[in-house]
Amino acid sequence: MLARGDTQAAGDKAKEAIPLAEASGNPLSAARARVLIGTALGRGDDVQKGISELEHAERTLSAFGALREADAAARELRRLGRRPPRRLRGVAGTAGTDALSAREREVANLVAAGQRNRDVAAALFLSEKTVESHLARIYDKLRVRSRAALASIIAAERSENE
Repeated sequence: MLARGDTQAAGDKAKEAIPLAEASGNPLSAARARVLIGTALGRGDDVQKGISELEHAERTLSAFGALREADAAARELRRLGRRPPRRLRGVAGTAGTDALSAREREVANLVAAGQRNRDVAAALFLSEKTVESHLARIYDKLRVRSRAALASIIAAERSENE
């Protein structure tokens, strides 16, 4: 229905699916229905309501690890002019620096020691851009936003291991 341009009928059918999905304890199906509702509303006459549905769906899909579907909801949000929040990607079942690759751990240790990106790049024979990419992934995995926060995690783990 949505592909044919019948946004009203597509939204109505998707709305019928939400209570059924929730009653059966299936939040992923409910979130998928919300993506359809949000898309239909966004292409129809109520962009703000569509954005609200898509944001709810994107959060739910991300929380349950349905990242491909969450990315589709985020793309639709961007099409409607809303930038979805940046998704933090950690590694399930790991905590702290155990979530980091060996190279990321090397970069994290040098940054925690106070070295600048240029110095880290020279020490590890990398480009500064590669160091920046490693740091972005490190921040995501450790759910931090600064060098100081990274340094405190590294210091805390060192003190635990001593």
